[in-house]
Amino acid sequence: MAFKESVAEKKNKLLEILNKEYKFENIFLAFVAVLSIAFGIMILNGDFVVKEGFPILGDFPRVFAWALIGIALFGLLMVIYPFYEPAFPEFKKITWATRNELLTDIARVFSYMIIISLAFLFFDLIIKRIVGLIW
Repeated sequence: MAFKESVAEKKNKLLEILNKEYKFENIFLAFVAVLSIAFGIMILNGDFVVKEGFPILGDFPRVFAWALIGIALFGLLMVIYPFYEPAFPEFKKITWATRNELLTDIARVFSYMIIISLAFLFFDLIIKRIVGLIW
């Protein structure tokens, strides 16, 4: 009788660490991204000044600020994306109304708005008369 030998795959430890989800990593990444955007805006506005002698940043503070904002926006997208990922298949199920359906729905909404507005006008006139009789 022959037994199949199970070959243990060698897993890359780095990939295991990167693929594992940590509890608060998205919150931390969002916090750091918002802080980075704030620093970038402060550098662009001149509220946060980098000395000219500072390596790399001092020579090109605006380039650094825009790069910082861009990287931070990318980080925010990476935080937000997992929340919207399950919705993408649902978007494919959406059907748009035809022209006739759209026009009838628009007519219904406007007629409802006119009826409700007239009802409020009518009740307002009645309440004004009652208050006018009391005072």
